[in-house]
Amino acid sequence: MKFSLPVPNLTAPRRLAALSLAFTFTFLALLWLLYSAETRGLSPRVIGYLFLLAPLVICATLGAVLRTTDSGVDAARPRIPAIFSAMVSAAQWISVAGLLGLAGALYASGPQALAYPLGWMAGYLLLAVLIAPRLRVSRLGRPVDFLSARFGGHLPRLAGVAAVALTAFVYALAQITVIGLIVSHFARIRFEAGVFVGLAAVLMLSFIGELRKLSWVQVIQFLFRALAFLIPVILLCWQFANQTPFGTNGLAPKLESVEAQLLASPHEAEVRELHLARAEQLRQQIAELPDSLTGARSFARAKLDRLLAKPNSTGSQIAAALKALRELPRTPEEARQRWSGMMAEDIELARPPRPFAALPDGAQDGLLALIVVLMLGTAAMPHLVERASATPPEAPARQSVPWTLLLILVLLAAAPLCALFAKWLISTQVVGLPFDQLPEWIAAWSRQGLIRIDDINQDGILQLAELSLNPDLVVLALPEMAGLPYVATGLIASAALAAALAMADARLQAISRALTDEIARLFRPASTQRRLVVAKLSLLIVALGAAALATQRPESILTTVGFAFALAAAGLFPALALGLFWPRANRWGATAGMLTGLGLTLVNAVRTLPFFGGSPASGWLGLGPVPGALIGVLAGFVVIVVVSLLTPRPTPDKNSSSPRLEKSTD
Repeated sequence: MKFSLPVPNLTAPRRLAALSLAFTFTFLALLWLLYSAETRGLSPRVIGYLFLLAPLVICATLGAVLRTTDSGVDAARPRIPAIFSAMVSAAQWISVAGLLGLAGALYASGPQALAYPLGWMAGYLLLAVLIAPRLRVSRLGRPVDFLSARFGGHLPRLAGVAAVALTAFVYALAQITVIGLIVSHFARIRFEAGVFVGLAAVLMLSFIGELRKLSWVQVIQFLFRALAFLIPVILLCWQFANQTPFGTNGLAPKLESVEAQLLASPHEAEVRELHLARAEQLRQQIAELPDSLTGARSFARAKLDRLLAKPNSTGSQIAAALKALRELPRTPEEARQRWSGMMAEDIELARPPRPFAALPDGAQDGLLALIVVLMLGTAAMPHLVERASATPPEAPARQSVPWTLLLILVLLAAAPLCALFAKWLISTQVVGLPFDQLPEWIAAWSRQGLIRIDDINQDGILQLAELSLNPDLVVLALPEMAGLPYVATGLIASAALAAALAMADARLQAISRALTDEIARLFRPASTQRRLVVAKLSLLIVALGAAALATQRPESILTTVGFAFALAAAGLFPALALGLFWPRANRWGATAGMLTGLGLTLVNAVRTLPFFGGSPASGWLGLGPVPGALIGVLAGFVVIVVVSLLTPRPTPDKNSSSPRLEKSTD
């Protein structure tokens, strides 16, 4: 029996404002109580569990009480003030995986990662100004529904479902990765176990009931996310302003000076040379497979035998030798894959440190392509299109566009600050420490394999080139790096977990809904019970597949998020744009264009992603998996135009929505 309570009407402007203020003050009061409890001796582990369980309990409660009864976007219907409408849009637009990944990419790659927010914001403008008004007139907000109504037939709809499902799957993969990082760290379990524990939470939310898309719920989500991310950043700014003589404004020039000292350090140069030598050794081992694997196994076994034969061998020495033997690759192919990854890591660590504000050599070549792909992908991202096209054309909705951009910009501005703070703290407070005096947070994140340290020159002092840090943890670990109260760490993690749970649930539900609708079309009439079974079964299969892939850590969080936008750009944007603005486009052209764009983008990803055995240098025109989707976009446009011109003109009944697209009442 379904449990549901009547939903109060909290969308009246005064009630919504009162609710927002009440939530903000209550949230700050609870935060102060937790901080006071921490100063009085409350264990950080207890605080971590509280922040870990809070999003699960809140989301599950709201999911049970506010059970979805329709697929509409309730947040778009009420006439609410522009600022609150902007909060609703920003809550759907901002991906916590993208926010965490952006800060990590800025830490690792420098300012070239700013191409992501530039592309996203340009895409939002493109969607709000050109795409959404015409879709709103057609009253077909879901891309799949528009493709089916505009072109007619089953083929365009099936191709659209494939594009939407792939996009949502990759997007959900990034969210599940974030969930695994947070759960494994706070529960102190392995990353793989954390992924499946987080998956269980996502499935629980999905089976309990998807949240209604109510404006007041999404306003609260935005406020929670914004407060949780901005409060620690504000605390860090205050800390640097009061505890350093140069303050926050002078941090970047001081960092340049520290980076110059690290670059000139003879100890760093020695470590880089050792990494190069080890990379060359690994290259030779790979070239000599399978003999090199046999030799490594014989050497490890002989070392263990010698230790066992010595009467003065310690237990730790024997345990280390046994572990080294057990961890050797089992097959030559596994050895090739593992040693190739180790060689790539050594080569990366052997490179001289690049200044934080400097672009890497050749980075400008693909930046424009990356920005264009992200812009078009944002304009075609299914859940963003659905939200934007459902917004009524009243003045408050139009006025919400600049407010939305401002709110997004405020949150995204936190990412460069986080990257800058992390770079400074690691360069000045971690590098140069003896290995036995390293801070606790390094050991904590090392358990998930996100930090690796290696005293390659055996001097007992940590050099920058001996520290391998996964950029995805920069934001989550930043409060611990800076010595902020543990409440700040739990606050960021709790907000990230809540946002990732909601986003992963929504994307998995979207895949399940699309697959269920298509299966129901094939097996008409489909009973409600059969549709429910198919929906839950497809949801479970897709979720397990995403979790299994997430445990392999195929790519960084930002690359995964960016690839979802690349699939939307290549698979959906050409068909959407020409379907809206070119009446001659027909079903054959749209189907061929979508499949061509998706196919080329996937092939380029296989060629360039190391997870598939590819290399970034193997991309078409030297472009990586995300900017390389521009080739798929261009090919999609060309194929749609050529095939449409070579096939019969669409008949009026199959282009019946076109007259409704002639004008927009905006």
